[in-house]
Amino acid sequence: MFATALALRAQHTWLPLTVIAVVAFDLFGGTVVNATRSANRRFHRPGRSSRHHLGFVAVHVQPFVLALLVPGFGVLSASTVYALTLGGAAVILLAPPGICGARSPSPSPPWRSR
Repeated sequence: MFATALALRAQHTWLPLTVIAVVAFDLFGGTVVNATRSANRRFHRPGRSSRHHLGFVAVHVQPFVLALLVPGFGVLSASTVYALTLGGAAVILLAPPGICGARSPSPSPPWRSR
């Protein structure tokens, strides 16, 4: 909502305003979903590698869509945001296990038999 409010204040036309709102919603929603246990199970299931994780981040080209459709947000800005995002993802993937807040599997509830 904050991004959309700023875009409204900047008096953008409907197309950039819609793009900003959709990108903001997508980024917020993705952040929330990625914090769930179900997403953790899906993205860290057997057979998934660092290459898969980095590829997932790489396909998110929203900064370039913004550069194409939003006045004042150029290709240099888009490239910087994209490079920093990929670099951040690479740093996380290179970090030793457990340093990024990874939790060990939670123990079974006491009412379940082992």
